Amino acid sequence: MAQRATVFHNSLTRFVLPLCSAMDDRPNPSMPVSNAVYIVDASVVSVKQAWNLKDFTQEVSWILMTCYPETIERIFNIFKEWVDPVTAAKVVVLKQSEVYATLERYIDKENIPKKFGGGFAFQNGMLPDLDHGIRQRLQWTTPSECIPPGPVKWLQADCGKRIAIATGSVDKNVLRNVEIAALY
Repeated sequence: MAQRATVFHNSLTRFVLPLCSAMDDRPNPSMPVSNAVYIVDASVVSVKQAWNLKDFTQEVSWILMTCYPETIERIFNIFKEWVDPVTAAKVVVLKQSEVYATLERYIDKENIPKKFGGGFAFQNGMLPDLDHGIRQRLQWTTPSECIPPGPVKWLQADCGKRIAIATGSVDKNVLRNVEIAALY
C-alpha cells in the first residue's frame, strides 16, 4: 500500500499539480496549485481493519507528510498516536450527513464524487480526468489525446514550453520515455 501511495503522490506532484497550475481559467492563476484534498470513505472500516492499517498509516505519514487517514472519530483517535501532529491537524472527520455540505464549500458540485452526492463519476485507480479547458490547452503528440496509464512527468523545454513525458516501463525490461503532449 505504501508503494501505491508513493506512486500516487509522485503523479500528483510531478504531473497533475503543475498541469493545474498552468491553467489560467481558474481563480488566482498567478498562484501555483500546491494542495490536494484526499477523501476517504471509512464508513465500512471495522476497528480490527483499522488496527491492521496502523503500519500503513505510519508509512504514508512518513512518505507523504500529508496523510489523510480520515475514518470514524474513535478509530482516528487511535491513529493520531502514530501520525505526525501537523498531519493530524489537517484531518477532518465528518458524519455522513455533513460530507456533501462540507465538500461543496470547497469543490464545485460537478467535481465531487457521485458517491458523496456530486456529479463526478470517480472510480478508484482512474487516470486524471482532464476537463475541456485542459484538453484544449495541451498540444497532443499521441493520437489517443489522453493520459496513458503509468507515471507521467513534465520536462521544461525552450521558450517556456513544457513537454509531458510518459515514463516508467511497458514491461519489466522495456523502459518507456514517450512524449504525449506539450504545453506552452
